[in-house]
Amino acid sequence: MKAKLFPATAAMAAFTFLVSAPLAAQWLNYKTPGVPRTPDGKPNLSAPAPRTVDGKPDLSGIWRGPSASVYLQNIAADLKPGEIQPWAQALYQQHVFNLGADSPRAHCLPDPPPYYHLAGISRMVQTPALTVIINEGISNSSVTRTIFTDGRGLPEEMNPTWLGYSVGRWEGDTLVVNGTLTRKPSAPPNVSTAATSDTWNSK
Repeated sequence: MKAKLFPATAAMAAFTFLVSAPLAAQWLNYKTPGVPRTPDGKPNLSAPAPRTVDGKPDLSGIWRGPSASVYLQNIAADLKPGEIQPWAQALYQQHVFNLGADSPRAHCLPDPPPYYHLAGISRMVQTPALTVIINEGISNSSVTRTIFTDGRGLPEEMNPTWLGYSVGRWEGDTLVVNGTLTRKPSAPPNVSTAATSDTWNSK
């Protein structure tokens, strides 16, 4: 019985592999509707950004930061020495000297915004009431951020969450997002809070 079972199991495994192998690449040749294209069928990266039915830029799609960006090591790389407060400069030097031992990634935790937009790939899904950002990356797989754009403000009382709470508003063609990160760095009742602000546009 065992001698007969092994060939049958091997045959089933081989069949499953051959049937499922093409599935990993089944969308390579699928052309996403609504993507502007050149006459040869390639995406037209110079075309005007698509817009939603209410006239706002449609941010839906795949986003990825530039590879080998200087901001991966220093998000404030554009600031001049006189524009950095002494306490912030001292904190940055501390993180440099300890090789980022206090960073979330060193503790197998997701990267906070805006860093995770530079370190991986994101899919944005935009609706009139909210925008959802689904992240992929070394430390960011399945990390999802929700930005409410229905006119609400930030809540006065917040439960500690890794990405906190985010609300957005449109200023012309730019989505301005304000957020508050509230998380427990260790056991209760230690809770840290930080305000964030970032902007999105399709230029």
